[in-house]
Amino acid sequence: MFTPTNRQRSVFEAETMLPENARRRLKKTWAATFAEQVLPVLLRLEPEFASLYGTKGRPNWSVARMMGLC
Repeated sequence: MFTPTNRQRSVFEAETMLPENARRRLKKTWAATFAEQVLPVLLRLEPEFASLYGTKGRPNWSVARMMGLC
């Protein structure tokens, strides 16, 4: 069953628990570029994959995450 990715972020996500210097270092890596440039495109295209999923059963794991891993 297709369900779109919920982009609401948790207060307890790992990024909020990092010290300030670790957050600054993280912003300089590929992860920041991926989150700012690639992930929004994948999230926008996610509904195009809905036809690949059935109407019953367990909801899918985030299509955007799976495509990001590839």
